[in-house]
Amino acid sequence: MISDIKLGYSCNSDCVHCVIAANREQLRRASLPVDLKTEECLQLIRQAHEAGASKVVLTGGEPTIRKDFPQLLRACHRMDLAAEIQTNGRKLGDSSFCDELEIVRRDCFNVALHGPSASIHDSVTRRHGSYADTVRAFSNLATRPCTTVGKVVISRLNAPHLLETLSCLHQMNVRRCNFAFPHAQGYSDATFDHVVPRYSDLRETFHVFVSRVQKAVNIGL
Repeated sequence: MISDIKLGYSCNSDCVHCVIAANREQLRRASLPVDLKTEECLQLIRQAHEAGASKVVLTGGEPTIRKDFPQLLRACHRMDLAAEIQTNGRKLGDSSFCDELEIVRRDCFNVALHGPSASIHDSVTRRHGSYADTVRAFSNLATRPCTTVGKVVISRLNAPHLLETLSCLHQMNVRRCNFAFPHAQGYSDATFDHVVPRYSDLRETFHVFVSRVQKAVNIGL
C-alpha cells in the first residue's frame, strides 16, 4: 500500500501550471496555516506505517523547503517506509543539504524539469535560476543511492521541446521520466489559454516524440 501525504502548500517556485496556488492564497486570506506542523506530519507517517503502507509519497507545495524535512525523511527510514519525494529539486541543488538528508536506497526523488534550457524552464517556474538549481540537483542525486525520476508537466510553453527535454534528462543519467498533462482546472480563462494545450495540438508532437523514443530504445540509446 502507498500513502500520499501532502505536507502543505508553501513553495519556492511559482509554476504557470500550478493548481495549488489558489488553495494557498485562500488559506492565507482566512489567516489559516498553509503547512502542516511537524507533529502533524509525523503523525500521518506513523498512521501510514500502522495501516500497513510500504511506501509514502511526500508532496506539497515543495516538501524540501521545510526546515523539518530531514527529520520527516528520517522518520520514514526508521519505520522502514520507502519514501518518494515529489520536488522541484531546487533545494537539492545544495550538496550539503543532500548530505544532511542521509538518503538511502529506497528513497525516490521525482524531480521536475520543464524544459531543456534555462529560458524555457525558468519561464515555466517563473523563478530565475531555477533551471540551474534543478540541474545541480540531478547531479547531486546521481552520486547517492536513491532512484531519480524526471517529471515534465506539458504546457504550451514547453510542448515543442519535449524531445529536447528528454534528451537533457538522458544526458544527466536520468533513466525514468514521466510526462504529465496539466490538471487544467482552477485557472482563470487567460491562464488556461496561456498554459493548457489542446489535445489536437499535441497529436503530431506526440507522434514524432513517441516514434523517436521508440527508435532510440530499439537501438540501445
